[in-house]
Amino acid sequence: MGVGTFGGDGAAARPERERFVLGDPIRGIACLLILVYHSAHIVSVQRGGQGLLGGTYGAPGSVMNLFDLSLYVFFVLSGFLIARPWVAAFVRGERRPSTRRYLTARALRIFPAFWAIFALFALVNSTYGDSFDQILSAMALQQQYHSGLGTQIWMAQGWTLGLEFTFYLLVPVAGWALAQLAARRWSSTSARVRIVLGLCAALFALSFASRLLGPQTITFQRALPALLMFFLPGVALAAVEQVARPALRAHPGRARVLALGLLGLAVVGLGGYHLSKHDIPGFHPEAAESRAVWGALVAGTLVAAPLVWQWAGLRAWRVMDRKPLHWVGERSLSIYLLHAGVWDVLSLKGATWRPLWTDFALHAGATLALTIPLAALTFALVERPAMERRLPLRRLRRRVVAPRTPARPAVAEQLA
Repeated sequence: MGVGTFGGDGAAARPERERFVLGDPIRGIACLLILVYHSAHIVSVQRGGQGLLGGTYGAPGSVMNLFDLSLYVFFVLSGFLIARPWVAAFVRGERRPSTRRYLTARALRIFPAFWAIFALFALVNSTYGDSFDQILSAMALQQQYHSGLGTQIWMAQGWTLGLEFTFYLLVPVAGWALAQLAARRWSSTSARVRIVLGLCAALFALSFASRLLGPQTITFQRALPALLMFFLPGVALAAVEQVARPALRAHPGRARVLALGLLGLAVVGLGGYHLSKHDIPGFHPEAAESRAVWGALVAGTLVAAPLVWQWAGLRAWRVMDRKPLHWVGERSLSIYLLHAGVWDVLSLKGATWRPLWTDFALHAGATLALTIPLAALTFALVERPAMERRLPLRRLRRRVVAPRTPARPAVAEQLA
């Protein structure tokens, strides 16, 4: 994915086909913040801090405590990008995307990289005595329901992929249901946008209620009913896009004010989220009830602000539209899947005789130094070929056995 503003005539381009320019940089930043957050957490635990970053690192730890919001940013991005074509089809009354192609693309995006990295760490790190059925459960992205010690050590974050894939399965079902229930009753674009927004609001309330009233277990709190609320701001943005783009392109000045206002709202949300964290002195248990809402607010506004800017036809923010961030963002899945296993490979232990920040820098730096090149290799050999729906071995075989044929013209020439 290249760097720069979106191409083509924005006024004529279909919204769901317009690339979110800062999508990859946001992924890249979020992925790196998660790595830093986990490194700080592990060092805190090793030094007897029980993972409470504010108590271990002081004021900087309170800042790093906010980095776990990056996971919610991933969910909001998924909600927007995955639901986008389905929402657009419903709002316009057009034919829905092919479910078979959609599910194939989603499976190829996740499973090849996940299985390759899973197999790597199972061989290098050992399975720690995990049973065969526990390994199969983890490989099917169901480790939150049935897992062993090994997958909890070097693939502890794998539960989020199971959550994501469950959301992927829900999207076409919801798209079909909306088409059946509302297609004949509401024909205007604005009415259908209101339907999607109303449905998002209702599901958000239900998801929040399930977090409060459902079982207070890790298994349930990591399931889609309790975490759907973090995907829904992205779905709502996909609906708003259908009517907001023309208005914002006509008034880019208003878009600037709106985007800056969203960033200001995100700052307010960060304050609320900070006050609801468990290691804040004077913390009250009821504060946790608002933490999820603050998290959804922050993640939603952080994604919405650059989208509003782009919908107005303005140039993407240069501070984020950088090649290194695009590069990291494209490989964020592999970085995310690799970093916990890399810790286990390195087996870094905290030492009380070392200064705290030296310990943290050693842990985070060594993890990053090994994770990045491994992620680049995984992206080149597994992720990219899978997304292009071809395997390196199959391509090599075709090169060997296929007879020579005249060179095909370039794509641009074919379209000329």
